[in-house]
Amino acid sequence: MTRVALVSDTHGRIDDVFDKYLKECDLILHAGDYGDWSVIDKLSSFAPVKLVSGNIDSPFYRNEAPLVLRFNIEELSFLMMHIGGYPGKYSKNAKMELALQKPDVFVCGHSHILRIIYDNKLEMLTLNPGAMGFEGFHNVRSIICFDVDGKNISNMRTVTFPRNVL
Repeated sequence: MTRVALVSDTHGRIDDVFDKYLKECDLILHAGDYGDWSVIDKLSSFAPVKLVSGNIDSPFYRNEAPLVLRFNIEELSFLMMHIGGYPGKYSKNAKMELALQKPDVFVCGHSHILRIIYDNKLEMLTLNPGAMGFEGFHNVRSIICFDVDGKNISNMRTVTFPRNVL
């Protein structure tokens, strides 16, 4: 079993409020807009990090943070990109990647809106953790935690804090 934390949109600032949940994970996924590499350094102190670049991220780190990342966690295939959308409202690039890759799980960020939606048409789970950081219009900061065991996802939970909590 692999315990996963999914985060996005840290925008260069990360505090300790989520540490308790990150410490429990075997893997952290960052769906872009990390903002500053110090965020990735801190997340890496908890568990290995897989990440993509977002629209505010420097192209300097593209080798470590590509625009699109395909990977497996146990027996599940994942596709992660920053600007992706959700069922019925996927971005143009997401539609193209999803048609080519056909993942079990699609991960994106950008909207600062937490979404967990099963796409019946594409037969995949779409995850957007909302925003872990402070920058933006969102009222809550959020992450998603879940377990992967073979081809199964279980124990999915959201962790939220008011945006003004440090």
